[in-house]
Amino acid sequence: MRALSIWAALALFGLTACTTTSTTDGGSGSAGSDGTATTAGKGGIRYVATSCPFAADVALKITNAPSHLAGVAAEYDWIGRNLPGWTRDGQALRDGPGGRTYDVLYLVKGGQKKTVCFDITDFWKYLAGF
Repeated sequence: MRALSIWAALALFGLTACTTTSTTDGGSGSAGSDGTATTAGKGGIRYVATSCPFAADVALKITNAPSHLAGVAAEYDWIGRNLPGWTRDGQALRDGPGGRTYDVLYLVKGGQKKTVCFDITDFWKYLAGF
């Protein structure tokens, strides 16, 4: 539980990377084969630290989502577990370099603002019909 509190604190300070701590649903973090940090989500979904071509406080790539709906649910699951109390103030679907697709969420909590960028390329294909 302490590790999750540390992760939440780090996320609030605007780190653009994901850490390797335990999650509340019993998942755990690890290093990916390329050395990037990953954390487990529900149903085998993974959150991989990445970069975002748009201004963001946190940037994550969602992998292993079995459907578009599962991928979208994973975005809100991550926010709920890692940024408790933050609510969506806006959202933008953005095309990025290399044919990648990003879902950029603008969050608010009190007078604070935070931007979370999800690379959704891996599950966007289910909706886009690729």
